[in-house]
Amino acid sequence: MKQSHFTLTDFSEDNWHLYEIEPDPDFSPEHNYAVIQDTIDEYEKLRFGLSDKVVKDSEDKADILASFATYKLDLGGGKSIEEYLGKARMNEIYGEKLLEKIRVMESTKRLKEIKK
Repeated sequence: MKQSHFTLTDFSEDNWHLYEIEPDPDFSPEHNYAVIQDTIDEYEKLRFGLSDKVVKDSEDKADILASFATYKLDLGGGKSIEEYLGKARMNEIYGEKLLEKIRVMESTKRLKEIKK
C-alpha cells in the first residue's frame, strides 16, 4: 500500500479538518490500512454471512406483527401480544433477543481485540 493512499479529495469537506498532513512519527500507514481492511472484512463477513437468517427472522417478525395488528384492530381483540402469541413463542422471541445481544457483545469484543 502506498503511503499516499488517501488524499484530501478522498474525504468529505466536512471532515477535512481531521486529515493529518504530517502524522505522528510513530504512525504506520500499513498498520492503519490493515486495521481498516480487517474492519471491512469483519463487517462483510457479519453482514453477508447472516443475511439469509436476518431476512427470514425479519419476515417472521413482520408476519407476527401483521397478524397481531389484524387481530387487535380488525377483530377487536383484547389480549396483549404475550397472551396472543402464548408463553412458548414469547420465550422463543426473548431467547432470540438475548442471543442477539450476546452476538453483539462478542463482535464488539473481537473488534476491540483487533484494534489492540
